[in-house]
Amino acid sequence: IKGFSPSIYSTAITLIALKDALNCEFICQNVDETLLNELILSKTNVLINLQNEDGGWGSNSDDKISKSAPTALAVIAIEKCISDEIEYKWKIIDKAKEFLISIQNSEGEWEDVIEREVGFTVIRQSTPYCLGALALTRSMISDECYQRSLYRILNLFKNGRLFYKDSTVSTWSTR
Repeated sequence: IKGFSPSIYSTAITLIALKDALNCEFICQNVDETLLNELILSKTNVLINLQNEDGGWGSNSDDKISKSAPTALAVIAIEKCISDEIEYKWKIIDKAKEFLISIQNSEGEWEDVIEREVGFTVIRQSTPYCLGALALTRSMISDECYQRSLYRILNLFKNGRLFYKDSTVSTWSTR
């Protein structure tokens, strides 16, 4: 589609879901597994090719400003969808992990501030995504980094619910 820039979030989440579906006997009975694997590999390589020079991914294919949430989701998708035997996988993931580790703030969080043309600012608190991506890829980051992140995530929950003020996405009008 002309002028359409695919979302890194949607692409990564879709790839994760498709790969996980291959492990579901019920779904795989009705699907050509070889065809689905080829599709997953093809689209994962498209995602890999959108990695920015600093190791991260932006919100979409045109975004050259890397952000933590799409980077974490891309890492999770690549980890799940590309075989460990494929050599370039770890080069891509290592570069992304370095980016994520470098942008964690002193409170243990990863935040993405996204200015929108329509007059809204979004802060996407990406800590759960980043912590999950780093854990999935068996990252060797300091215990202090993990502890700060875990503490921050645990403090988001009050009485079994995500506390709104610190929710996954906060948005407000900037007009």
